[in-house]
Amino acid sequence: MKKVVVLLLMLVALVGSTFSASAQDALKPGDTVEGEITNDNFAVTYDYVGIGGEVIIVDLFPVDILADYDNPAIIIQLDGEEVLRYDGYGETTVVTQLPEDGTYSIIASRRDDADGDSAGEYTLTLRNPTPIALGEPVNDTINSETVHYYVYEGDEDFMLSFARQGDYAPQVSINLVDESATAGRLSAVAALGGGLVTRGTMGVIPGGDLYVIAVEEPLFSFSFGDPSAEYALGLYVPEE
Repeated sequence: MKKVVVLLLMLVALVGSTFSASAQDALKPGDTVEGEITNDNFAVTYDYVGIGGEVIIVDLFPVDILADYDNPAIIIQLDGEEVLRYDGYGETTVVTQLPEDGTYSIIASRRDDADGDSAGEYTLTLRNPTPIALGEPVNDTINSETVHYYVYEGDEDFMLSFARQGDYAPQVSINLVDESATAGRLSAVAALGGGLVTRGTMGVIPGGDLYVIAVEEPLFSFSFGDPSAEYALGLYVPEE
């Protein structure tokens, strides 16, 4: 009888520790987790309960950009089936629209998996872009250390207006999500920015697709200090 009681207690402890570990590996929007890729553990999995049609953004950034973890890979699976995989270089971001409801596996890994040699510490962040609607402008503040994402999905054609003030000049781009050669990466269809640009308009962009709008530091532009800017962003139906 004592052996049975001891066995039951051991089972309860094991179940408790299993649930504890699972809870630590569950992601929700806005979470940033830290981890490490090693030769013995080249793939770290996190669970995410997603909704069909939801857009998620996954950032996988090496802690030390000069270290050996220079070829990160982001893998997204549902029920063991690969939804997306992107093998990046350095700081890597992917965007995807989830095909259906379910518990997804968000996997931090490396190029060539077990045969790869990229290893090191990382941070992984999961986000949802902010929905933006026609005729409902948004206002926010941004600096050179952050990227703001918005998502528009509608059948109507649209124009985008942008205005900013401050000592930081971000770029605004309208993007489609690549679903072929570089699945999960953004493909710009229009962009607006420059140090002397304080306002402007882009359009007409045809409706009917999923668009991701990014407000970020322009490529090959490096800000010093801590510059910031207030901005307004809006989508409007073009005039006839």
